[in-house]
Amino acid sequence: KFQGIRLASGEDYLPVGLYQLATANNPGTQISVGNTSTTILAANTSRLACIIKNMTSTVVYIKLGTGATTTCFELEEDDVFVTDAYPGIITGIVASGSGAVSVIEV
Repeated sequence: KFQGIRLASGEDYLPVGLYQLATANNPGTQISVGNTSTTILAANTSRLACIIKNMTSTVVYIKLGTGATTTCFELEEDDVFVTDAYPGIITGIVASGSGAVSVIEV
């Protein structure tokens, strides 16, 4: 599978060369995501950017805001979501079972 950053369209990818998340030196913060809307990142007016990577084979849906649903932005296994200049809450959900994301906030 091509390792890249999936854009909002879900069809295009960018190389991840500089966005290595799950390494021994930089594992990020692991957040468990369940089948009810889960806070991935609380609002933070000091946030410059964040990187979210789906660490499981379970699809995780994320929303820039409260109340994530399974119609939100879809992150498949190893997909990475990057945003900058968004200081609000980020929530996630899975359709069933549980998932996990790795999060880096700067």
